[in-house]
Amino acid sequence: MVAIPSTAAVLITWPLLFAQTNAFWRLLCDNPVTVGRYDPIVSPGGVAGHVHTVSGGSGFSMSSTYEDLRASSCTSCQIKQDKSAYWIPNLYYQGANNGTFEEVSTIGGMTVYYLQRGKNIQQMQPGEVKSFPPGFQMLAGNPALRSAGNSLEQQAINFVCLDYAAGSSSSLGLPTKNCPQGLRAQVVFPSCWDGVNLDSANHKSHMAYPDAVSSGTCPASHPVRLVTVFLEVTFEVDQFASRWYPGRPQPFVFAQGDATGYGLHGDFQNGWDPAFLQQAIDTCTSSSGQMQDCPLFDLQYGQQCHVTPQVNELVNGAPLAKLPGCNPVTFSAESKAACTEALPEVWNTTAQYLGLTAPPTSNFLSNQPQTRPSYNKWQFLGCYEDSWARTLPNAVGVVGDVSVSSCLDACKSSGYNYGGMEAGQECWCSNVAPSAKLLTYASCGATCKGNSSELCGGGWALSIYNDTSAVAPVIPLTSTDLSSLFNGCYQDNPNRIMQQRMSSNFTVDGCPNVPQTVAACALSCAASGFTQAGVEYGGECSCGPLAARSVRVADSECSMYCNGDATSSTFCGAGYRLQLYKLPAPPALLSSAAPSITAILVSSSS
Repeated sequence: MVAIPSTAAVLITWPLLFAQTNAFWRLLCDNPVTVGRYDPIVSPGGVAGHVHTVSGGSGFSMSSTYEDLRASSCTSCQIKQDKSAYWIPNLYYQGANNGTFEEVSTIGGMTVYYLQRGKNIQQMQPGEVKSFPPGFQMLAGNPALRSAGNSLEQQAINFVCLDYAAGSSSSLGLPTKNCPQGLRAQVVFPSCWDGVNLDSANHKSHMAYPDAVSSGTCPASHPVRLVTVFLEVTFEVDQFASRWYPGRPQPFVFAQGDATGYGLHGDFQNGWDPAFLQQAIDTCTSSSGQMQDCPLFDLQYGQQCHVTPQVNELVNGAPLAKLPGCNPVTFSAESKAACTEALPEVWNTTAQYLGLTAPPTSNFLSNQPQTRPSYNKWQFLGCYEDSWARTLPNAVGVVGDVSVSSCLDACKSSGYNYGGMEAGQECWCSNVAPSAKLLTYASCGATCKGNSSELCGGGWALSIYNDTSAVAPVIPLTSTDLSSLFNGCYQDNPNRIMQQRMSSNFTVDGCPNVPQTVAACALSCAASGFTQAGVEYGGECSCGPLAARSVRVADSECSMYCNGDATSSTFCGAGYRLQLYKLPAPPALLSSAAPSITAILVSSSS
């Protein structure tokens, strides 16, 4: 490892620098909006050379513009008005003997400081610091660097090894010791603008650093002072503390193959409304750094704003055999050999969404759990709210653990044409379309216990599917046919052997107060998705299933005439005697061919 030059002393003063300044705010970005080979500044419209972690507006893409960012439906950062995009390269752990690569997770997302720095660090002059113009973008750092230097740019890019017990330390390159509380990567962007160009060929020459890195005097060639942007990302390197190995100063490497850390860099694409940002610069001058101290900002927390991937390439998750792209691991600028690669598939459309679950028709990487849009003839309807009353009332068992296919197969074999998965491991069925509240996809983000690549509802949320091939037969209405469905007379008790009780004046096919007959009860239960119906005490109607270990008695004990039968020729159970009917599979729904309600009320014998 190259020794740290004397400029490291400057780095250690950053926290003190913040304590002295009069104006800054700290913007937290809870999660990456996307991760992949994207860089609309350096590689607009194409696959970028290496992987970046991106925070900010959901309008971001490999070809995003200022207008795209302003049109973002959400942002992963906590100030709603900021639709800007910020990105740095991914950090990976490389295993011993040129082993595989594992993404190093971050702690707390990304933190973006906005520093109102002028020539005098203690006090900016009125109107001295300007907002970014529309279309402005810039790059800080050099991805190809592999050695230390003392330029202003290299002083502005550094690391802090967080160790609360032994004391934290700063360095220009990746530290050669473990950092128990995380490795913080820091990138200060230049703040002196030439006043003309929104970008430049190398994405840096239209900008320059003031002589004190974040404050001081701007060069004459770049006279316009812009607000200073400073990024922090803390990597959770301690998870690999037991896996260091000899032969390397440290085991980490950035996505562009940089094993030194000197190639750390950051990109910024402006997404602010310039007038609003200028107002914030001029009026939000608290020295606390708290966003809450600026009344202009609309704040949000934990929104989980995302955009679906554009490049069909795995860049995290399971260990990678190589770094994505043409990025061999290097320790010096001269050591990178030329190589070629076959570019991955590019998807032209993206979806912006909140939560951890993208719309079912979106593009997905192969390691992303997803909502299965269809299975055989089953079609996904949506994510629905569940409750103790149950949106789909019939629980079924499956073969093995629950997956989309195992649950829907179980529902179909049980005669149901609606099936739903809940909490990753429950399967529920019905023959009635769900009428519960439709939730966002984010509510159904639990992976299926039986298939980790699929999503199976969530907490009190059902991923519901409909079997579009199901053709529901009509409940038979003649006395003879109803007799064929009769399944015995059963002893009831105060706890009830059939739990779902219908109203004494129940409804059939939208018609209320239907007279109490066997046919009316059977139709009412079928319309509610049940496979069994029972009548007792002259017309009380209950729907199945029947409780386990129910006791069948002699059919003659169901001896009370049906209240709705004016001819007193049909029976509807008796006191604590339930007259049971097994409905066709799948249970009938009234079809367009069903007779009128008057035809339903024919007499039927038990």
